[in-house]
Amino acid sequence: MTRRNSQRDLVELSEELIYNIQYSIRLWSVRRRETIQTLRSLADELMEHHKNVHIAKVSGSSASIGGFVLLATGFGLAPVTFGASVILSAVGGAMCGLGGATVAGSSIAEWNIFKQSLQLRR
Repeated sequence: MTRRNSQRDLVELSEELIYNIQYSIRLWSVRRRETIQTLRSLADELMEHHKNVHIAKVSGSSASIGGFVLLATGFGLAPVTFGASVILSAVGGAMCGLGGATVAGSSIAEWNIFKQSLQLRR
């Protein structure tokens, strides 16, 4: 009888082990899906921010180039206009500075957004 009880205990123990393994696999599967969903939403969010930052960088660079053109034109016309076009150079210099600040600010903003997004997801 002991042998029969021992076999019955072994069968019960193996069934319990199989049930626990199946439960763990189901739980892991649910958590895996949640993790994948979180990572996909994070990737979408970061791509949207990256796109916006890229637009800001292109706009800032374009403003800087336009400002340089005004700056060079103003200095180039200074002898002909007896210095009146220096105002144009000042405007061009301001545009160059603001365009550069826009590029720098968008780079800093992108870095901060990326850092905050990763901290929030942890």
